[in-house]
This record gives sequence, structure tokens and C-alpha cells, in this order.
Amino acid sequence: MCSASSTTYNSFGSNAASNAFSLKNLEEDLGLTLFERTKNKLTLNQNGEYVLELAKKLLEDADSLTEKAREFDRKNHTIFLGTCAPAPLWTLTPMITGLFPHMALQADTTSDKRLFRGLDQNHYQLIVTHEKPDSDSYFFKEWGTESLMFALPKDHKYANKKSLSFSDMNGENMLLMPDIGFWSFVLEKMPDSRFLTQNNRYSFQELVQASSLPCFVTDVSENYRVTAENRIAIPISALPDVLIKTAGGSVNCNLSVCK
Repeated sequence: MCSASSTTYNSFGSNAASNAFSLKNLEEDLGLTLFERTKNKLTLNQNGEYVLELAKKLLEDADSLTEKAREFDRKNHTIFLGTCAPAPLWTLTPMITGLFPHMALQADTTSDKRLFRGLDQNHYQLIVTHEKPDSDSYFFKEWGTESLMFALPKDHKYANKKSLSFSDMNGENMLLMPDIGFWSFVLEKMPDSRFLTQNNRYSFQELVQASSLPCFVTDVSENYRVTAENRIAIPISALPDVLIKTAGGSVNCNLSVCK
């Protein structure tokens, strides 16, 4: 049981008589008895303990009111986009911000499974995946295809090849941007290679320019990023069947929203 006398001093910071009067008024307002009264002592009864828990919850809710209100407003003024790879953002970002100039855009890259789950749970309004939805509860449209290639220094031993496989390049140390979505399967295809990563896009491009290590590039990224002059792009001859949507190293990307 909880002693009310110490609680009232902490809550009201005044003398015991004034606190007792306030608590009596509370009981009258509720039409309930909240305390067992003995000489110089108040003890919460079952009603009092229940009301105390309710009061604690109300105080917690009041503390989070501002945060919840701001989060609600942010969601009403933000478009949440999820993608399976970085490239779709390069075309969709200017398109979305142009159509909805008064809305903020928040985007992240994750797996198809998480993208569809996030769309179903209203975390995203729009997603881009590399596999078509297997349900008719979505509107979807093909966004395009993207082909992965090795970007080799022009003096690399394979620079004159028309195409390369992962096994050809396995064991080569590579430069890699870490947040590449479903393309990260390349780590499994080249188990004997070591990958030097750089999170910052500008720093990565500077590293590519200065380094002799191979890296990856795609046909889409070449349209939006300048490939270093000292490198040549070599197509990858095959990708795992589970990822292939078109011939060679190309995959389809599909734009989906809930109906």
C-alpha cells in the first residue's frame, strides 16, 4: 500500500491540512472513496490505487501530446517513398517534388519484403521493387530496367573484355557504396573479394577517381553520375536467375501503390 501523506507533500508542496482538503475534494468530485483514514494517516484503498494508475497514464499521455501532434502533422505533409535500389530516386525525386512542391519527401532503400510490408502498413505511399507484386491489391507500373557493370581502370587486365562474370572478378578488391539495395547480393557472388566502402557519395566519387580498384556502375547511374575518365564499364555476363527479369545483367523495377 502507498502512504498518501508523503505523496501529497511531493505533489502539492504544501501543508498536510491543505493536501487533505484537496484530496477530500477529489473524492467528492469523483463520488468515490479513495483512502482508508486512520489517525494522522491516509492509505490508498483499491479505488485509490486504480485512480493513481489512471492519473499516471494521463500524465504520460500529456507529456507525449506535443510529440504525437507534431508527428501527425509531419506525416500529413510528407510523402514516404521506399526503393529497392538507389537509381529510381534519381528520376522519382524531381518528379515527386515537382508535382507536390508543398510536401516533403522522405525516402529509404530496403528489401522488397519490407517495402511491401511498409506499403501495407501505410508506412510508404509509394514503393519501387525489382519484382512484380503477386497480389491484385496494388496498382503498379514498370519503372524501367537497370544493368549492373564492372567499372574497371583502363589499364586493368580485363579492360578489353566484352563482358565479365562474377567468378572472373572474384578475389579482386573493390570499391563499393554500402547502401545499394538488392544489388548487395554481389557480396555473396564474390566471397574472396574485399570491399572498401564509403558512405558519402561525393567522397566515394573522389575515391573512384583517385583509386586503381574496380567498382560497380549501372547503365542508369551513368545517365546521372559522371563515370571517371580513367575507367571503362564492362557488362556482367550473368546474374542469378531469381533476379533476372530480362536478358543478361538487367533487372526490372516496378512502381507500386496500394489500391
